[in-house]
Amino acid sequence: MWQRTVRNSLLLMLIVLAVILVPFFFFHEYIDSWTAGLLKTSGRHPAYIGLLLCILLASDILLPVPSSIVSTGAGFLLGFFYGTIISFTGMLLGCLIGYALGKSSGKAMRWLDEETKVRMGRFFQRSGKWAIIIARPIPVLAEATVFLPVSVK
Repeated sequence: MWQRTVRNSLLLMLIVLAVILVPFFFFHEYIDSWTAGLLKTSGRHPAYIGLLLCILLASDILLPVPSSIVSTGAGFLLGFFYGTIISFTGMLLGCLIGYALGKSSGKAMRWLDEETKVRMGRFFQRSGKWAIIIARPIPVLAEATVFLPVSVK
């Protein structure tokens, strides 16, 4: 029974990692060239740039966006105050999107057995806040820790 729980947990982690990483392999060149173009036009339209950076940070929950670089770029392009507001807003929107996706994905997790769901639920109840805090600087895990706790309840 324990092996089945481990197998299902690993399968779930692999699926989440694949959903996050696969787009990077297919679209990274497009994303890089788009970002370079954005940086070239940043001085002319600061509100537009702020909105785009906010959307880019919010999409980090599903796309492989280098959020630390985007946040640093927001500060560089918009100044400390506005860059901080844009970064905070974009990352908060990403967390809310991840929460909403996790909350609505319960039916998609039906292939997990109840014991695995209960164990994952207990883990996130007991250590969820720390898991989110510790995983925040780690690419992919930061997004997964926001998405997974809600999806296994």
